[in-house]
Formats: sequence, C-alpha cells, structure tokens
Amino acid sequence: MMQDVVAGNVQVTIATPPSLLGFVQSGRVRALAIAAKERHPLLPTVPTTAEAGYPNFELEAWVALFAPAGTPPDVIAKLTAAVRESLQSPAVVERARATGMEIRYMPPTELDATVRKDLQYWSKVIREANITAD
Repeated sequence: MMQDVVAGNVQVTIATPPSLLGFVQSGRVRALAIAAKERHPLLPTVPTTAEAGYPNFELEAWVALFAPAGTPPDVIAKLTAAVRESLQSPAVVERARATGMEIRYMPPTELDATVRKDLQYWSKVIREANITAD
C-alpha cells in the first residue's frame, strides 16, 4: 500500500505509524493527520484528525493474543502475566517505540470490551455504506 502511495498510484491511504514512519521521515510521503487523540511522539508536527478539522475521526490499531474458548482460567492467567511482563520490558518498549508503536497493555476484560465495541462500530459502518466482499 505504501509503495503505491510513493509511486503515485494511490493518492491517499490510512496506515499505521510503523508502516509509514520511514516514508514520512525520508520525505517520500506526507502525513496529513494522525487519527488519534494525541499527536504521535515520532511525528510531533503532524496534527491529529481533530486538529485537522475531523473531530469524530479516530482509529486505534491494536494487536491482541487470543486463546480458544474454554481455555482453562489458570492457563489464561499465566499467558496474561507473561504477556504483561514482556510488554513492560524496557527492551520491548524501546524497540516498539523506535518503529513507531506505542505499547498499551489491555487486561482480558478490557480487550473483550474493545473487540465488542469495534465489532459493533465497524459492523454499522459496513451496513450503512453497503460494503460487500468481492
């Protein structure tokens, strides 16, 4: 996707900071806005979408670890503890920030609420825009 923007085949796209950071920093792509509540620490001159005049446009990309339904609670607890510990490791935090990612740990209950909220939101967008799979 970013290659097509750089080549001029696509005029605009929405992308995550890790996928576009190098292109923006090299001047090959111009970031118009960050679809977040706050400016990105590695792109401090790029306004948020609210600052750019779109106060209701915000996207949060997230990555999660899922387990099969019925996974024993003790296994979930061990996985959760290991993930939380690794995400708090200074080396992991530093590496993530260097690539443009900000780590925010979500406990399973918060992740569940986030997944449900996003499913509800995007289902509505898809229905209202009459989007279908090709």
